[in-house]
Amino acid sequence: MDQPLSSALIDSIVGGYNGDPFAVLGPHAVTHEGKPSLAVRAFLPWATSLSLVFDGGPTYEMWRLHPFGFFAAIVPQNAIPNSNYVLRAENTLGG
Repeated sequence: MDQPLSSALIDSIVGGYNGDPFAVLGPHAVTHEGKPSLAVRAFLPWATSLSLVFDGGPTYEMWRLHPFGFFAAIVPQNAIPNSNYVLRAENTLGG
């Protein structure tokens, strides 16, 4: 991402003291490597891994940016078949 999230911003989400979490979490239009892209961010403390799955399209493994469960993925705009997606999480029990 051309402007990565600061560790202080991620800590504010994980710590529960961010005053506007939806400005950080969820889908956001970004520019990545000079190209229009979509950043999707999520905070799932119980998840060990998280995937971004587009309806009728590809699946992207999300990066774990914080050990307490803050995840993100960046997808090139031209690789997104539509705006419908789900997050597929796994935990230590595999589900």
